[in-house]
Amino acid sequence: MMRHALFHLICATAICFGAQARAETRAVLIGVSDYLALDADLKGPDNDLALMVEVLGARGVAPDQMRVLGGAAITLPAAVHRGQPTRAQIMAALDAVADASRAGDTVIFYFSGHGSQAPDQSGDEGGGYDEILLPADATGWKGSVGTVENAILDDELQEWAAGVLAKGAQVIGVIDACHSATGFRAIGGEGISRGLAPEALGVPADAVSVEGVDTPPLSGEFVFLYSSQSDQRSFEYELADSGVWQGEFTLRLAQQLRAAEGISWRQLLAAVSDAMVQGPARQVPAGEGPLLDSQVLGTGPVSARYLVRAGEIQAGLLDGLTQGSTLAFYDAPNGGAAVAQVVIGKVGARQVAVPDLPESAKWAEVLALAAPPPLRLSAPVAADDADYSAWIAALGQGDAGAFDLVPILTGGAVALAGADGVLDPEGPLSSPRIERM
Repeated sequence: MMRHALFHLICATAICFGAQARAETRAVLIGVSDYLALDADLKGPDNDLALMVEVLGARGVAPDQMRVLGGAAITLPAAVHRGQPTRAQIMAALDAVADASRAGDTVIFYFSGHGSQAPDQSGDEGGGYDEILLPADATGWKGSVGTVENAILDDELQEWAAGVLAKGAQVIGVIDACHSATGFRAIGGEGISRGLAPEALGVPADAVSVEGVDTPPLSGEFVFLYSSQSDQRSFEYELADSGVWQGEFTLRLAQQLRAAEGISWRQLLAAVSDAMVQGPARQVPAGEGPLLDSQVLGTGPVSARYLVRAGEIQAGLLDGLTQGSTLAFYDAPNGGAAVAQVVIGKVGARQVAVPDLPESAKWAEVLALAAPPPLRLSAPVAADDADYSAWIAALGQGDAGAFDLVPILTGGAVALAGADGVLDPEGPLSSPRIERM
């Protein structure tokens, strides 16, 4: 339920972008990197906040309509309302945007941090557990009240989203945390995982969930985007060797939002999924809501050109640039003839140094991204007793270290599984096959 509510809120905000010129779009953006009582700090949420503020601002959300809770050390526009990602401040921010919203407005809810589960407080969860989000001051299980202290329950988020939707506003919710695929759903390697098991919070194995009545489904215009399926973990990764960490889902979502034009939320989510790094544990985003097939942020795409200042492109790994990519340079943000063309070298998180550019090279545009590195295969794994000696000889011993795909010998062919080695994760024959001609 909690995930559902978050996504409801975010959907409403995005739709309002293009629905009415006089309507307001408001955003509550939460990132929890540092936990006060839990040994569970993350490295990426502060950077996720900076990226989301940048992208939403470029899509037309005014800085003074953004409430950013977290990221005390990051630089944000002066007009942004800032606070701490504690339970009290999060709930106050949600109340504030709900009170200010009216018909035609859009409200965006974004959360980057840890999620978990706790025994159901209302009896509305088919699985017997509430989905919870963990603010900075979340502690652990408190037996006297039967909940994780200072956690935010999916029931609370659903109630809040229902109030916003009842005013005729739209809600867009985005959650980059583990256990985020049922947050609002009472309506029917190398990275760091963004989720804590209930036992890590001290939730007793014999804790009893409340038996109750199903919560009424949300009604209105909303869309919810989740960083992973309900049975998967969500991850953050370091960008190359930059020292900058980002939530993988947030990074790819922001990159796709920069270029999104005339596509639906469902199409956007598919593009995000295709772009995401798949480490040893699979992470596939999910989405739901009546607005899934509605157009994303109707103000149009962000300019495809990046500002050049003092010989540095003001973009980098966060924007999808890669070493070896070819860029053209212009003297204006749109139109005109190229004044230079360069194959770029080392790429930083947010800048790329390009020496010896002409003075008129003030904007950069990607002509061609560098070819991706070759896929790395593990040693083949036989799944039945057929003779695969020819295949094994052809495939070799594979990469003994990190790899991208696992060749599984099955049914006389080779199936290519992800790095987790799971064959056909989305149903029979969903893993691609290679057969001898």
